[in-house]
Amino acid sequence: MANNLINLDLLRAESQKVKFLGKEFEVGYIPSGLAIPLIENHNKNIKEQKETDSPEKLLKENIKSVSLFCSFYEPDFTEEFLSKYASDKQIEQMYLLIVTAIVKNFSAAVSNDDSESSTSVEKKTTGENW
Repeated sequence: MANNLINLDLLRAESQKVKFLGKEFEVGYIPSGLAIPLIENHNKNIKEQKETDSPEKLLKENIKSVSLFCSFYEPDFTEEFLSKYASDKQIEQMYLLIVTAIVKNFSAAVSNDDSESSTSVEKKTTGENW
């Protein structure tokens, strides 16, 4: 009988770590149990944001998202802790890294879900070729 091993570990993104307020966080691979609430929170924020929102309100939303991510690994990283010890630029950059990692992981999973060989680079077409 042939060995038909399906290696789902290949769907896991490469490790990428970031040092933030003295702690290391893995942002290359974010488990779905954390990624789903983060994306839901991100989508909610985008939907509810208005052009007239103050920079302080937007920063507060980013702090909430970063806290959601960080406190999954480090319970002390509460919104209050981040507001006190992290700069605006640190919060913005960390938030960007988190969202980008989730999007990259999702994009990689979608492209690996292709029913054709992953080595094929031909565009799928329907109808006649011109």
